[in-house]
Amino acid sequence: MAKHTLLIDDDPYLILIMQKFLEIVDFDHHPFIFESGHAAMAHLKAIYNREDTFTIFLDLNMPIMNGWDFLDELAHFARPSNTYVLIITSSISPQEKVRATQNPFVIDFDSKPISADMISSFKALIDAKLNAGQ
Repeated sequence: MAKHTLLIDDDPYLILIMQKFLEIVDFDHHPFIFESGHAAMAHLKAIYNREDTFTIFLDLNMPIMNGWDFLDELAHFARPSNTYVLIITSSISPQEKVRATQNPFVIDFDSKPISADMISSFKALIDAKLNAGQ
């Protein structure tokens, strides 16, 4: 079983920071990087299988394919049992947070700016899911 991490955000500066934080907390040293939901979706469809684990850090506000569209498309082929989405967004809308918590793929929702502590908390959530056999 392989573990795949995808960073999806249209802000290259944020991607760079997230990569560093993923390394610092020993989450993943070589995540897949995408500046659009569309490119990430094409990649995910090409590599997705039910045996591997997929952790997706997803921004909601992106051009062409936003985070909500990405989640809708994800539901057509992936399973929440091995696909974990962590939303990191500039949105502070309570409605978006509620909508996110109702999505079976989303395991957490947080607002930017990001921090190493935030990524460490996400790592703990993912580790707990994996250790529980979900």
